[in-house]
Amino acid sequence: EMELASDTFFQRASAEFDPAKLAILKEMATALKSGAYLDYHIIIEGHTSDLAINTAMYPSNWELSGGRAARVVRLFIEQGIEPKRLVAIGLADSQPKAPNRNAGGDAIEDNRKLNERVVIKFERGN
Repeated sequence: EMELASDTFFQRASAEFDPAKLAILKEMATALKSGAYLDYHIIIEGHTSDLAINTAMYPSNWELSGGRAARVVRLFIEQGIEPKRLVAIGLADSQPKAPNRNAGGDAIEDNRKLNERVVIKFERGN
């Protein structure tokens, strides 16, 4: 399992990559095409914090998290990974790593950043 911080790899409130980080993601895709990883399925999970988004493209965190996961899948396909090995899942804020808010209901910004991530999981397949 690998984890990508959303604020590092994506533009703010978007599923578009930070152009400065694209080379890292392409290098990752190259490694995933090697013999050591060929018998693995790659599950890409998009996660957000509880901070609501409401834009024309992303009316909720579900669309944003799914869009980020799908964008990673699309990049991997563009880099030559077989589509049948890939899955994109948007989980919004349903599986936080850390509480988004304290007991009084105040936002914990550092935790929100932890929760805004893309997780890449590897499962042995056929």
